[in-house]
Amino acid sequence: MMRARTALTIFLLLVALCCGQEGFAQQFAVRSNALATGLLQTPDLGLEIVAGEHSSVAFSVAGHYMPYGLNTKLITVQPQYRYWFSGRPLNREYVGVAALYAGYDIRLKDNIYNGNSAGAGITGGYVLSMGKRWGIEFSGGLAVMVFNQKRYNRSDSYEDYYAGDSDWANSKGYCLMPFNIGVTFIYIIK
Repeated sequence: MMRARTALTIFLLLVALCCGQEGFAQQFAVRSNALATGLLQTPDLGLEIVAGEHSSVAFSVAGHYMPYGLNTKLITVQPQYRYWFSGRPLNREYVGVAALYAGYDIRLKDNIYNGNSAGAGITGGYVLSMGKRWGIEFSGGLAVMVFNQKRYNRSDSYEDYYAGDSDWANSKGYCLMPFNIGVTFIYIIK
């Protein structure tokens, strides 16, 4: 939870730096990834703020608790910077850089994965305008994720994974993975 607060603080500082004194005259949009909500049962909610003629910053949180009856819990936080080629943010094509933090507890059959991951990647997409205030975004990206988790089998002895007063991770590493895959509905507030 401390890392999520740190990520939120960094994001808010980034927004303040990008928007400067003109923050009140900027566009704000609320967003939700329908693909993640519908297929993965992982609802998310995001906010995007136009920071300049070609740029915006976005922040979203997502999570789930036992989707489809599976014993999994997940929470993610994702700040993102986007460059818009059209010169009009929240419209047409963009590229961006994003960070991602995820905390999870996944129990599938006899395997248990409990930990967190963090990473960064590039993303791109296209926003199709559906009128003055609505848009649909199609997006995808690639990220390098570093993970630190407790990984064990249900039949293992839990004492093997417990050292004194704290749990310890027995699985660390990194992986290249797709992220920010979505079909997102956008509503422009201002």
